[in-house]
Amino acid sequence: MQALRALKAEVVTLQTQARAWEAAPAPAPQASAPWVLPPYDAEARRALLEGEFATAEALTQMERIMVPGATPSFVELDTRTGKVQVQVDFKEKEALFAYLEALNRQEVPGSDAPARWQLLQARPAAGAQSLGVAVIVSHWTN
Repeated sequence: MQALRALKAEVVTLQTQARAWEAAPAPAPQASAPWVLPPYDAEARRALLEGEFATAEALTQMERIMVPGATPSFVELDTRTGKVQVQVDFKEKEALFAYLEALNRQEVPGSDAPARWQLLQARPAAGAQSLGVAVIVSHWTN
């Protein structure tokens, strides 16, 4: 009999908790981290609007590659000549070379040969906490 009373008391407690839970306001949805525009966004948008060469393909090819320790930080697009210059911040030269190699392994839509990205210049990191900076270049046409 005592077990039955304890069971009934537990049911009443659970019902009370359920009513309180139902009456409580719904939790606010969790905000996801905001999407951050890449540092070269303005230059890329300008080039896309001018559209004189395969801008979208060049940017897509570049953004498709993710190599830890190598990050594109600035893009200069010359829409008259089809030249794309990319500044890449890197931790170690191996990461920079891996990024460049990954770019050159990709196929270009409408072409049998991959676009050739070349290292124009590189400056190694000055200290343990700094990053090296490199400039890579490729030429694109429509």
